[in-house]
Amino acid sequence: MSRELIFLYDQVIESLTRLHAFASTRSRNLGDGHDVEDDVDQVAELLFRRDLLVFAASTRNFAEACDAVKDMRARVIPLCKFLSPPTAPFFVEETETITLYQTLSRILHSAELRICRSSDDFEHLLVSSTDDLLLLIQKRRRKPVESTEPVILIRSEKDPLSLIRVRSLVLTTCDFLNAVSDRLSSERQVYLQRDYREF
Repeated sequence: MSRELIFLYDQVIESLTRLHAFASTRSRNLGDGHDVEDDVDQVAELLFRRDLLVFAASTRNFAEACDAVKDMRARVIPLCKFLSPPTAPFFVEETETITLYQTLSRILHSAELRICRSSDDFEHLLVSSTDDLLLLIQKRRRKPVESTEPVILIRSEKDPLSLIRVRSLVLTTCDFLNAVSDRLSSERQVYLQRDYREF
Protein backbone atom coordinates (compact mmCIF):
# COMPACT_ATOMS: atom_id res chain seq x y z
CA MET A 1 0.00 0.00 0.00
CA SER A 2 2.82 2.45 0.83
CA ARG A 3 4.36 1.92 -2.63
CA GLU A 4 1.02 2.68 -4.28
CA LEU A 5 0.64 5.89 -2.26
CA ILE A 6 4.19 6.95 -3.11
CA PHE A 7 3.54 6.27 -6.81
CA LEU A 8 0.32 8.33 -6.73
CA TYR A 9 2.04 11.10 -4.77
CA ASP A 10 4.83 11.26 -7.38
CA GLN A 11 2.22 11.60 -10.13
CA VAL A 12 0.63 14.52 -8.32
CA ILE A 13 3.99 16.19 -7.69
CA GLU A 14 5.00 15.88 -11.35
CA SER A 15 1.79 17.45 -12.63
CA LEU A 16 1.83 20.09 -9.87
CA THR A 17 5.39 21.02 -10.84
CA ARG A 18 4.30 21.46 -14.44
CA LEU A 19 1.47 23.79 -13.36
CA HIS A 20 3.89 25.78 -11.22
CA ALA A 21 6.39 26.05 -14.11
CA PHE A 22 3.70 27.29 -16.48
CA ALA A 23 2.47 29.84 -13.94
CA SER A 24 6.04 31.10 -13.54
CA THR A 25 6.47 31.91 -17.24
CA ARG A 26 4.98 34.70 -19.30
CA SER A 27 3.37 34.62 -22.70
CA ARG A 28 5.32 36.42 -25.45
CA ASN A 29 8.48 35.72 -23.49
CA LEU A 30 10.31 34.72 -26.68
CA GLY A 31 9.57 37.91 -28.55
CA ASP A 32 6.78 39.37 -30.60
CA GLY A 33 5.44 39.08 -34.09
CA HIS A 34 6.94 35.80 -35.31
CA ASP A 35 5.06 32.63 -36.18
CA VAL A 36 7.35 30.17 -34.37
CA GLU A 37 7.22 32.13 -31.10
CA ASP A 38 3.43 32.25 -31.37
CA ASP A 39 3.39 28.49 -31.94
CA VAL A 40 5.47 27.96 -28.79
CA ASP A 41 2.94 29.98 -26.77
CA GLN A 42 -0.02 28.11 -28.25
CA VAL A 43 1.52 24.68 -27.66
CA ALA A 44 2.49 25.69 -24.10
CA GLU A 45 -1.17 26.44 -23.41
CA LEU A 46 -2.33 23.16 -24.98
CA LEU A 47 0.16 21.25 -22.82
CA PHE A 48 -0.98 23.19 -19.76
CA ARG A 49 -4.61 22.22 -20.36
CA ARG A 50 -3.57 18.57 -20.64
CA ASP A 51 -1.39 18.85 -17.52
CA LEU A 52 -4.31 20.44 -15.67
CA LEU A 53 -6.58 17.48 -16.45
CA VAL A 54 -3.86 14.98 -15.45
CA PHE A 55 -3.28 16.96 -12.26
CA ALA A 56 -6.98 16.97 -11.34
CA ALA A 57 -7.36 13.22 -11.93
CA SER A 58 -4.10 12.31 -10.16
CA THR A 59 -4.84 14.46 -7.12
CA ARG A 60 -8.34 13.03 -6.73
CA ASN A 61 -6.96 9.47 -7.07
CA PHE A 62 -4.30 10.19 -4.45
CA ALA A 63 -6.83 11.68 -2.01
CA GLU A 64 -9.15 8.69 -2.37
CA ALA A 65 -6.30 6.17 -1.95
CA CYS A 66 -5.15 7.70 1.34
CA ASP A 67 -8.61 8.55 2.74
CA ALA A 68 -7.98 12.28 2.47
CA VAL A 69 -11.07 13.45 0.57
CA LYS A 70 -12.44 15.05 3.73
CA ASP A 71 -9.20 17.00 4.15
CA MET A 72 -9.38 18.04 0.49
CA ARG A 73 -12.91 19.35 1.05
CA ALA A 74 -11.62 21.45 3.97
CA ARG A 75 -9.13 23.36 1.77
CA VAL A 76 -10.55 26.39 -0.05
CA ILE A 77 -9.44 28.40 -3.08
CA PRO A 78 -10.56 32.00 -3.65
CA LEU A 79 -12.53 32.65 -6.81
CA CYS A 80 -11.52 35.58 -8.99
CA LYS A 81 -13.50 38.15 -10.91
CA PHE A 82 -12.62 40.01 -14.08
CA LEU A 83 -11.95 43.73 -13.98
CA SER A 84 -13.88 45.56 -16.66
CA PRO A 85 -12.76 47.09 -18.91
CA PRO A 86 -9.78 44.72 -19.07
CA THR A 87 -6.79 46.65 -17.75
CA ALA A 88 -3.92 45.50 -15.55
CA PRO A 89 -4.11 43.61 -13.21
CA PHE A 90 -7.15 42.22 -15.17
CA PHE A 91 -8.59 40.24 -12.22
CA VAL A 92 -8.85 40.24 -8.43
CA GLU A 93 -9.40 37.44 -5.94
CA GLU A 94 -12.72 37.60 -4.11
CA THR A 95 -13.77 36.51 -0.64
CA GLU A 96 -15.99 33.83 -2.20
CA THR A 97 -14.26 30.43 -2.28
CA ILE A 98 -14.71 26.87 -3.47
CA THR A 99 -13.05 23.78 -2.05
CA LEU A 100 -10.05 22.08 -3.60
CA TYR A 101 -12.27 19.05 -4.20
CA GLN A 102 -14.87 21.18 -6.05
CA THR A 103 -12.12 22.80 -8.12
CA LEU A 104 -10.73 19.46 -9.27
CA SER A 105 -14.25 18.22 -10.07
CA ARG A 106 -15.00 21.33 -12.13
CA ILE A 107 -11.75 20.89 -14.06
CA LEU A 108 -12.49 17.22 -14.78
CA HIS A 109 -16.09 17.89 -15.86
CA SER A 110 -15.52 21.19 -17.64
CA ALA A 111 -17.19 21.94 -20.94
CA GLU A 112 -14.72 24.79 -21.46
CA LEU A 113 -11.26 25.25 -19.99
CA ARG A 114 -9.38 28.40 -20.95
CA ILE A 115 -6.17 30.04 -19.83
CA CYS A 116 -5.93 33.81 -19.50
CA ARG A 117 -2.42 35.17 -19.14
CA SER A 118 -2.25 38.25 -21.35
CA SER A 119 -4.30 41.34 -22.17
CA ASP A 120 -5.24 39.62 -25.45
CA ASP A 121 -6.80 36.70 -23.57
CA PHE A 122 -8.90 38.93 -21.32
CA GLU A 123 -10.01 41.17 -24.19
CA HIS A 124 -10.94 38.10 -26.25
CA LEU A 125 -13.42 37.08 -23.54
CA LEU A 126 -15.44 40.21 -24.37
CA VAL A 127 -15.76 39.32 -28.06
CA SER A 128 -19.31 38.23 -28.88
CA SER A 129 -19.53 39.01 -32.60
CA THR A 130 -17.45 39.31 -35.78
CA ASP A 131 -17.60 43.10 -35.53
CA ASP A 132 -16.22 42.96 -31.98
CA LEU A 133 -13.41 40.71 -33.19
CA LEU A 134 -12.46 43.12 -36.01
CA LEU A 135 -12.39 46.02 -33.55
CA LEU A 136 -10.21 43.98 -31.21
CA ILE A 137 -7.75 43.18 -34.04
CA GLN A 138 -7.47 46.91 -34.93
CA LYS A 139 -6.94 47.77 -31.27
CA ARG A 140 -4.18 45.16 -30.92
CA ARG A 141 -2.21 46.73 -33.75
CA ARG A 142 -1.96 49.99 -31.79
CA LYS A 143 -1.45 48.55 -28.32
CA PRO A 144 1.30 46.27 -26.96
CA VAL A 145 0.27 42.97 -25.39
CA GLU A 146 0.59 42.93 -21.60
CA SER A 147 1.47 39.71 -19.79
CA THR A 148 -0.25 38.83 -16.55
CA GLU A 149 -0.30 36.07 -14.00
CA PRO A 150 -2.29 33.11 -15.42
CA VAL A 151 -5.82 32.31 -14.34
CA ILE A 152 -8.01 29.39 -15.39
CA LEU A 153 -11.52 29.94 -16.69
CA ILE A 154 -13.68 26.87 -16.07
CA ARG A 155 -17.17 26.55 -17.51
CA SER A 156 -19.31 23.48 -16.95
CA GLU A 157 -22.93 22.60 -17.64
CA LYS A 158 -23.89 22.32 -13.96
CA ASP A 159 -21.65 24.87 -12.20
CA PRO A 160 -21.34 28.64 -12.69
CA LEU A 161 -18.33 30.02 -14.51
CA SER A 162 -15.28 29.84 -12.25
CA LEU A 163 -12.13 31.90 -12.55
CA ILE A 164 -9.20 30.57 -10.49
CA ARG A 165 -5.68 31.86 -10.10
CA VAL A 166 -3.15 29.13 -10.98
CA ARG A 167 -0.86 30.15 -8.11
CA SER A 168 -3.70 29.76 -5.59
CA LEU A 169 -4.44 26.28 -6.92
CA VAL A 170 -0.77 25.30 -6.60
CA LEU A 171 -0.39 26.74 -3.08
CA THR A 172 -3.62 25.16 -1.79
CA THR A 173 -2.58 21.79 -3.20
CA CYS A 174 0.83 22.06 -1.51
CA ASP A 175 -0.94 22.82 1.78
CA PHE A 176 -3.16 19.77 1.31
CA LEU A 177 -0.22 17.49 0.43
CA ASN A 178 1.81 18.67 3.43
CA ALA A 179 -1.05 17.88 5.81
CA VAL A 180 -1.64 14.43 4.30
CA SER A 181 2.06 13.68 4.30
CA ASP A 182 2.35 14.57 7.99
CA ARG A 183 -0.63 12.36 8.84
CA LEU A 184 0.65 9.38 6.85
CA SER A 185 4.13 9.58 8.35
CA SER A 186 2.82 9.71 11.94
CA GLU A 187 -0.05 7.22 11.60
CA ARG A 188 1.27 4.71 9.08
CA GLN A 189 5.00 5.41 8.85
CA VAL A 190 4.57 6.13 5.13
CA TYR A 191 7.00 8.82 4.02
CA LEU A 192 5.98 10.56 0.82
CA GLN A 193 8.64 13.24 0.47
CA ARG A 194 11.73 12.10 -1.37
CA ASP A 195 14.11 13.30 1.36
CA TYR A 196 12.62 10.88 3.89
CA ARG A 197 12.21 7.76 1.77
CA GLU A 198 14.28 4.67 2.32
CA PHE A 199 15.80 3.56 -0.96
